[in-house]
Amino acid sequence: DSMGGLFSTPVGESSVTANYNKLVIPKPKKERLVERKEELLAEGKKPENFLKPKPIPLTKKQKQREALKSIKGALERRDRENSRTIFIGNIPTSTRAKELKALFTPIGEVENA
Repeated sequence: DSMGGLFSTPVGESSVTANYNKLVIPKPKKERLVERKEELLAEGKKPENFLKPKPIPLTKKQKQREALKSIKGALERRDRENSRTIFIGNIPTSTRAKELKALFTPIGEVENA
């Protein structure tokens, strides 16, 4: 048989070994964190300084929501500021901010002139 030479050498037990003592199953994350916390306490360290949670990245939808909130807030602030804004015309360009404040302070608080 021409193929007999390939499989004619028996595989001895010494050439194939299975060592199940080296098989390591990782512990659950929560258990590892508890152990690490205990190690840090034993070393006299504060665990909260070393075991900080990693920030969870925002999804695309969450990012869009945050951006919309920010824009809405900016628009609301602008509207509040503009609701108190009075534009006065026919004032000479040479008029200084001090003069405007002095003129309008009796009527109410002047935030910006």
